[in-house]
Amino acid sequence: MGEEVINTAEAVPGKADAPTIEIAAHAGTCYGVQRALDMALAAAPQAGESTQVHTLGPLIHNPIVVRELAEAGVGLADTLDDAASGTVIIRAHGVVPQVIDAVDVPVIAAGGIADGRQAAAALALGACGVQVGTCLLASTECPIHENYKAALLKARDSDTIVTGRIGGTPVRVLKNRMSREYVRQEKAGADKMALERFTLGSLRKAVFDGDTENGSLMAGQAAGLLHEVRPVEEIFAAMVSEAKTCITGLYKETI
Repeated sequence: MGEEVINTAEAVPGKADAPTIEIAAHAGTCYGVQRALDMALAAAPQAGESTQVHTLGPLIHNPIVVRELAEAGVGLADTLDDAASGTVIIRAHGVVPQVIDAVDVPVIAAGGIADGRQAAAALALGACGVQVGTCLLASTECPIHENYKAALLKARDSDTIVTGRIGGTPVRVLKNRMSREYVRQEKAGADKMALERFTLGSLRKAVFDGDTENGSLMAGQAAGLLHEVRPVEEIFAAMVSEAKTCITGLYKETI
């Protein structure tokens, strides 16, 4: 997946003249962030506070960029979960406090979160909530192949690898024959077209065919925390319960 910044024709609800900036990019790269920022700030004077930035996939996680966008009156929303305009969704616990200090809008922590302990930690850092992804792959309702789910349950903390890092299109997946060969070819200098041809259909192989060796088993480092397939309701109930227990325990220890 390459980097793309689109000034769409779709208007923000209730603001017919307000453009929406969609960032279909790995905006964590300096180049991606700068392009996203330039596009958003260029649109801000035209639409004022009604301008929105939607991040498709990878999320803006640079506190300086977030602050500049907020100061320019640009609302941020994440199209993955239809978060309300004005919510900043941010990766990694390391920068959550920095973003909270930089903006006056709700901050949602994301990245590697799969249980209540991590949710409690995010709340302690000042986030208003968390976004989870990988843990929901191991849900009863998730329509991926059972082999894919089984591979997730077997994964440990060191069983993921990032493909596309050199080319600026990083995707974290489980280690298998396909991902190892991709990284080998990438390091050997293969161009993007050759790599795209190599991975053509790999996601389908994983999701529909259950090919755990040649498929692209997308997953975050939270895969090491998954131990069973459960209904979504149970996953969330356990996460909330554990977070409450963790917070209560910490409170008792400090008084």
